[in-house]
Amino acid sequence: MKRQIKLSSLSEDLRKEVKSLMKEGKVKLSQMSEDVRRKVVKENEEGAKGFMTKTKIELKNKRGDVIPIGSSVKVEFLPSDDKIAILFGDVRVHLSLVNAHKVLPKFSKPPSDKAMEKMGNDGVCTTPTGHRTEPDGYGPDGSPSWMKVMGFM
Repeated sequence: MKRQIKLSSLSEDLRKEVKSLMKEGKVKLSQMSEDVRRKVVKENEEGAKGFMTKTKIELKNKRGDVIPIGSSVKVEFLPSDDKIAILFGDVRVHLSLVNAHKVLPKFSKPPSDKAMEKMGNDGVCTTPTGHRTEPDGYGPDGSPSWMKVMGFM
C-alpha cells in the first residue's frame, strides 16, 4: 500500500527522527523500524479530519483486502473533494462521496438537480454528512459541500 505522509503533520520530535532516517537514506516507510513506522502512520491519521462509523456492507480494495460488514472504521475526506478514504487497521479503501450513503450510515444521498439549484440560489449548501455550509465550504467534520463534490465550485 503506497502511503504519503506530510512531515509537517508530525510532532516536532517525530519529525526530527524521520528527517534523521531520511539522511541515512531510509526515506520510505517500509525502510523504517516498525516502531517509527507505527508512530508516523498513527500521527498522520490522527491529524486528518474525519470521524468513526460502521460499515453497512463488506468492502474490498483493489489489492483484495477486506473490511467486514459492521466494522468500526475511520472516514477521512480527501483533498480531491469528491472521495473519502475508509480506514480499518492497515486496510484503506477509497470511495466516491456520491456512493458513500450505500456503504456508511452517516452519509446522505446526493441531492436532486432541483435541490442543487436551490442550494446555488440560496447560498447555503449541505454536505454529504448533513452539515450546513457555504457553497464552496466544508462542514465541521471536513466534508465538502455537495456543490464542491459535484464539481460546481
